[in-house]
Amino acid sequence: MDDREREYRIRRKRARLRRERQLRRRRRIMAGCLVAIALILVITCVVLEKRRHKKSDAEIAESGVENLTDGSGAEDTAGAEGEPTEDGTGENAKEEELDPAVIEQLKAERNLSPAVASFALGYEFHETPETYHFPSVKVVEEPEEEEDTEAEVEGENDQSETNSNLELDKNGDGVVTYEEEGISSKYLVLIDADTNEIIAERDADESIVPASMTKALSVLVAVEQMKDPASQLEDKFTLTSEIEDFAYTSGSSAVCWMPGDVATVRDLLYGTVLPSGADAALALAQYTSGTHEAFVELMNQRLETLGISDTAHFTNCVGLYDENHYCTVKDIAAIMKACMENDLVREVMAGHVYTTSPTSVHPEGIEVSNWFLRRIEDKDSHGLVLCAKTGFVQESGFCAVSYMEGNDGGHYILVTADAWGNWRCIYDHVMTYTQFIP
Repeated sequence: MDDREREYRIRRKRARLRRERQLRRRRRIMAGCLVAIALILVITCVVLEKRRHKKSDAEIAESGVENLTDGSGAEDTAGAEGEPTEDGTGENAKEEELDPAVIEQLKAERNLSPAVASFALGYEFHETPETYHFPSVKVVEEPEEEEDTEAEVEGENDQSETNSNLELDKNGDGVVTYEEEGISSKYLVLIDADTNEIIAERDADESIVPASMTKALSVLVAVEQMKDPASQLEDKFTLTSEIEDFAYTSGSSAVCWMPGDVATVRDLLYGTVLPSGADAALALAQYTSGTHEAFVELMNQRLETLGISDTAHFTNCVGLYDENHYCTVKDIAAIMKACMENDLVREVMAGHVYTTSPTSVHPEGIEVSNWFLRRIEDKDSHGLVLCAKTGFVQESGFCAVSYMEGNDGGHYILVTADAWGNWRCIYDHVMTYTQFIP
């Protein structure tokens, strides 16, 4: 083979290798394009699916908890535990007598723990000459449209905000702290749970949207409906797609089980309180009463035994906004006091962290926590905040109810509603406790 032929074969080999490299490069480009097209198609399908379900989701949220009923109607729950007798002397009936002998008898009958033994006084709270009345929070109304230029309006707003900050900045350091800003919740009541005295209040008789503070009553009613709560804690309940879908479409908090997951009653109790799970609350309602509607009837019956049905009425166990779902902060305080009388409910509402049973997605269980208790535990509140339940919907603002054992040995319940932030809600509780509890 001469040199010319050898060079010819080398060139052909190089050309073949070059074509193979080009072919591989084109294949990679085509594969990348196909993957990109597939991703675009998937994203497009997801977006279209969400848009397609948007109307149906809105209808589901509007119809509320009616979608959870099975059409069988409310079951007969007359004679359930906690109902007063005809003469008003049932175990949960409101006591009018404050005779010491009667109180001692009630303590023995209810088997109350020492920390809440004095709660046998009942659920009516009364003011004293020392009751502090916070001024109402001023509602800033939107100004009527005028022909002022946008620059003029913006300048006036900036000046107003500057003047407001100057008024709040008491130490003149240029920073307005939450202490200087003061308690911002629009509604508030602080109760001495040992004497039923109202220590401080702000529009405590005004109707509010209770949001997920509703779940305090949900847990109480669920536990009271159990014949033997201690033995039923390990009972199993299978989460349905209707429950999980409703929690998702209504925009509620959830424990995030998957349809078909099996949870214990203990999981449902802690899941209702700690992460404020709508799925857990709805599951509790179905477990104890068969249907959600039947459970809500029991909730409103419990409001009657607490003596607050004139100012409180609930339409669901989750806390979703409804114009007929309302109460006052004093009503929430009465509900919280009843919760503290029940040892199991008290234990659940005192939980900081809890891990559920294993699930299909989380073989080690789902860890949930009470963010209010975890964030307030390192604050000086002149005592120890033992139990709490938070709530939030757009119509309610941030709200919370807490129960504290003070450094003075007393027991206190504080309810705030309509704060502008979750941290702000916590600071309102800290400041209220420190201002009035020695």
